[in-house]
Amino acid sequence: MARIIYTAITNGYDVISPRNYYNPDVKYVCFTDGQTDVPGPWEVVKIDDWRHPRMNPHLYFDQGDQTIWIDGCYTLTKELLTRVPPFAVLRHGSTFTYLDEMLEGYTCAFFSYDDALRFTLKLKDDGYEFKNYNSPQGTIIWRTINDEIKSFGEVWYEWSNMGINRDNIPFDAATQFTGVVPTYFKRKQCGIELGYFNKTGRRGKHPQLGDKKQYLRMKSFTDSLEIITGLSARLYVRYDEHDFYMRVYGII
Repeated sequence: MARIIYTAITNGYDVISPRNYYNPDVKYVCFTDGQTDVPGPWEVVKIDDWRHPRMNPHLYFDQGDQTIWIDGCYTLTKELLTRVPPFAVLRHGSTFTYLDEMLEGYTCAFFSYDDALRFTLKLKDDGYEFKNYNSPQGTIIWRTINDEIKSFGEVWYEWSNMGINRDNIPFDAATQFTGVVPTYFKRKQCGIELGYFNKTGRRGKHPQLGDKKQYLRMKSFTDSLEIITGLSARLYVRYDEHDFYMRVYGII
């Protein structure tokens, strides 16, 4: 049984922090396509799809290994290693509803209007409970490799390939469809300084597959989501600060 911290970086998206804390008893693994310089003590594994090892650690590590995924742009600390849950994830600092999560991606044009509705319809057809959205944030994920983690990862990866290039909703769908439910930590409990301004190694931006003007159809978008999900926008659109990321991504 090994303790492993790992990340995945492709297309030069992140740069590993020179200020990282490294524990000699921990194995550090970076999955990469070779476009990022990876210093020691990280072990390098060549990969093209960064999502695959992130969602399927059971295919890369051994049964019983204690793994911690972390986005490569953050600085590792000693405190990160104080928790060893079998399965845990962060909860978004703003505790998004399903509609809030969809609106963040939609207003930043991460996915298109039509793809979002098709994805939501597919969730509904498969019995997903929109009211029970748990607002996960996959910046850090603790997993001890076992059969449940294998089942969860396979379903998470499957849903991540269904038209939404954001992984939070597919993650939550996997919890509902497998019954494998993580412990949820607040961001301040993880031992890492998180948030946009602490992404010191972030060089890339999330792909934008939608129309940068689609935010002008926001009312139509939420009306359509209301019909599919049964969630009233008056009650379930609670976050009103999407302008920040819209500016970051050149929307406004």
